[in-house]
Amino acid sequence: MAPLYDEPFLAAVPSSHPLAERSSISAAELKTETMLLLGAGHCFRDHVLEVCPEFARYASNAEGIRRTFEVNALAPYWLTRAVLPGMRARDRGAVVTVASAAGLVGVARQTDYSATKHAAVGFAESL
Repeated sequence: MAPLYDEPFLAAVPSSHPLAERSSISAAELKTETMLLLGAGHCFRDHVLEVCPEFARYASNAEGIRRTFEVNALAPYWLTRAVLPGMRARDRGAVVTVASAAGLVGVARQTDYSATKHAAVGFAESL
């Protein structure tokens, strides 16, 4: 079966972790992990755009909106899907989602961000 979603991701691990010295880690290698901390966002996008106008293309165009959904709503799903089978097999593990108050209440002028954080909260609740 071909993956539905395939994009590089960043993994932060303690310096003593066996994967710490690696330059890349596959999703398959995460299957033995017992904790997954999900946290991503574009919360300060408008502030960044004020000082970095070269990123303005991400403000409200389709690509920026798509990217916000990929990072905030889809990536947690796919990463969890990669590690959850191993956690269940070992009967041990935790998935921790760091979202935002925007996942509970909409934020004016950040509709895509708020929608993705609502998705993150809903994902965590349903998991």
